[in-house]
Amino acid sequence: MNHENQRAVPAVQLLDLGQDAPPAPAVLGGAIPRTATRARLLLADDHVLLLEGMRQLLEPEFEVVGMCADGRTLLRSAEQLRPDVVLLDISMPLLNGLDAAMHLRKVLPSVQIVFVTMHADAEYVRAAFRAGGA
Repeated sequence: MNHENQRAVPAVQLLDLGQDAPPAPAVLGGAIPRTATRARLLLADDHVLLLEGMRQLLEPEFEVVGMCADGRTLLRSAEQLRPDVVLLDISMPLLNGLDAAMHLRKVLPSVQIVFVTMHADAEYVRAAFRAGGA
């Protein structure tokens, strides 16, 4: 299940939040916040067209704070942007989504992790849950 040797895709430019970005809302009991502010999402997938499609579908309901095309960029971006939810692919270059999720759990324990993947193998599903996925 090691997918670190996949073809490299250039990282997607992160959305600039500027200095006036509001702080991330608190997450209580592991639930995605349902307040007047929208949940902050960080998207990660090595397929740029899929990233853009997810962004367009989710932006009306959520605040998409950034998009990443590899696992290492995801980790750096998550620490900087502090999202409420991370949607990520399992198979990404530089650091696969499963390993990235385990690192995210350590540095951002309250972040909700949702895997979006083409893998139907039950072992991938079990590994995603072990990595902290919902």
